[in-house]
Amino acid sequence: MYRVLLLVFVKFADFNGRISRRDFCISTGLCLAVTVLVVSISHLFGLEEWWFLLAWMGMLLLTFTSMAVRRLHDVGRSGWWALQLLAPILLINYLAQRGGPLKSVSMLVSTIVILLGIPVVYTLFLPSWDAEK
Repeated sequence: MYRVLLLVFVKFADFNGRISRRDFCISTGLCLAVTVLVVSISHLFGLEEWWFLLAWMGMLLLTFTSMAVRRLHDVGRSGWWALQLLAPILLINYLAQRGGPLKSVSMLVSTIVILLGIPVVYTLFLPSWDAEK
């Protein structure tokens, strides 16, 4: 468990090396749990400082991107594949737009964004090359 905490909080901006599937899942769950805790405490005490939550989300994005790059290295892929994780941000932008008739270009772009995200998510959960170690 100490090793996973080290991966999350000390190596949060280290894009070199590898991370196993187990450690990736545990550290992602840990980041999610801490985020839920931070947001819950913020709402519980009525803290409306958006800059604090924005800073936390920025640090969390950096941490998750670092873990994704190391996970991609572990399965033998380039870390540049992690850029496809930006695809959901584009999708959220499309989902937040005002309703109206669907243009064929918007439908095509949305479909491409979704299809580009599938291989990245699949790759992040592949077994390690050194699974026996």
